Amino acid sequence: MSVYSPEIFTAARALCGKINQADLAKGSGVSFQAIKFMESGASVPDRDTVAKLEAFYRRHNIFLESNGVYKKDTYIDYIEGSQSVYKVFDYVESDLAANDSIELLIMFADESLCPKELIDRVQELRLKGLKMRHLIKDGDTHMMAGLDEYRYLPEEGFIGDVIYIFGDKVVQSAYSEDKMAHVLTHNKRMADAQRQIFKLLWDNAKPVKQSTSPVRFSDAV
Repeated sequence: MSVYSPEIFTAARALCGKINQADLAKGSGVSFQAIKFMESGASVPDRDTVAKLEAFYRRHNIFLESNGVYKKDTYIDYIEGSQSVYKVFDYVESDLAANDSIELLIMFADESLCPKELIDRVQELRLKGLKMRHLIKDGDTHMMAGLDEYRYLPEEGFIGDVIYIFGDKVVQSAYSEDKMAHVLTHNKRMADAQRQIFKLLWDNAKPVKQSTSPVRFSDAV
């Protein structure tokens, strides 16, 4: 038995804005037929289906509870597992769909460590209009985008735990020896403050002169 009634699912989609059942199916990975039957009460979704829908709505700041549907301005999402970084970019994609001028700011990343699947995911979002800037470790020459998207931080100030800033969200990677995770905080004031810190660092950081990366994004200049 699902913890949510058909009315909860229908209310969540309505609160999400102008999305129809086909849009929800595409964004959540749940089939159109399953959504249609679930919202009408003709069938009861399994746990996997509910989890996919909860994840989709959470990316739109909407939370399902047994007694109602709520939109929250502040929340924290602990994203755990080997696929956690891809879920971060699912959040980025959701924000990009709502605002095509969004910019993703990244601190302390090393692109030479990116697997092909992640490179392809970022390339997909860049082709949809995602703008990016990076603060990287001094001396790193593995850049896959245009050089004007990067500036150097002093090596002694490079912590290695990646920080992402976009929209009203800040994400901090939280790696340990046996666990991969990301902590996402959705709070406008926090995101604006982190964006200001990024700007201060960027304005005083060294420009990048060259890239030796054998892989470049197709829009790199």
